[in-house]
Amino acid sequence: MKTEKQSFKQWCEHIWYYNKWMIILGGTVAVFLIVGVIQLFTQKEGDVSFLYVGKATITVRGTNELQDTVKGLIEDYNDDGVITIDYVELTALAGETSGVAFDFDTNNAVLRRFENEVRAGDSVIYLLDQYYFERVVDMGVLANLSDILGDDVPETAIDDYGVYLKDLDIYSTPGFNQLPAKTILCIRRSPEQDQITYGRRVDVYNANRQCFIELFNYKQDK
Repeated sequence: MKTEKQSFKQWCEHIWYYNKWMIILGGTVAVFLIVGVIQLFTQKEGDVSFLYVGKATITVRGTNELQDTVKGLIEDYNDDGVITIDYVELTALAGETSGVAFDFDTNNAVLRRFENEVRAGDSVIYLLDQYYFERVVDMGVLANLSDILGDDVPETAIDDYGVYLKDLDIYSTPGFNQLPAKTILCIRRSPEQDQITYGRRVDVYNANRQCFIELFNYKQDK
């Protein structure tokens, strides 16, 4: 018996009928892969990178304002034609909660991510609640303020490593003023001083170092 030759349309309909779910799944995976590759090659490297960990949650507008404030203080350090500020925010209660419900599971998850970010993440400039500041001091990864600022370390510095935002003029600026007054500003040490650098580059660190200095040098118009 002679088999009737299928047209291309009939062949497509046959394939679709028996394999449509595999085709849909494969197409979805392909789209995600293509989008991921595009984002990988088009994403701009941050000129500087901030990590906030504490009780506050900055609004989207506040985050944009903080980034705009920093953009007004720095240059295009990596010469890619755009100033990019990376900002990571981890929100969790710690220490005295003033009667606020304390979610141990959530806070433990934040603590783990915080420690992973400090050990292997890209963030260099830290804005930390007292509890997390003490932890990062114990981890031994912070730069001494005098190594960064020289003789310009403010008298209000709380120790060798950090200063409260409230004691700096930068705290009056949009975005920064949404953070708690006792948020501590500090910076990790150079990758040259780390035994395990996780790919951190000295040139990227130096850009963040210069930004850190600009945050201290900022003076509010009187």
